[in-house]
Amino acid sequence: MLSMAGWTLERRKRQAELIRQWKPLAKSTGPKSQEGKERVARNSWRGGHRQELRELSTVLPAVWIWCPPNAVVASGASTAGAS
Repeated sequence: MLSMAGWTLERRKRQAELIRQWKPLAKSTGPKSQEGKERVARNSWRGGHRQELRELSTVLPAVWIWCPPNAVVASGASTAGAS
């Protein structure tokens, strides 16, 4: 019987045994340079901006009441509605 990758059950068992003998993860030493250490320290970071955006979306409508998004501000004065 073939698996999705085309490997037979016997081939998969043999490969698993070879990997157990190699122990490749036991030989992994991780990053050596400071730059590499800083990079892997961010591996699990996924963003986390959703909550900030939700809070901002609740604040923006209140801000737009006194300063519409299309208003041009020059010298500290709003020119929206000026003729």
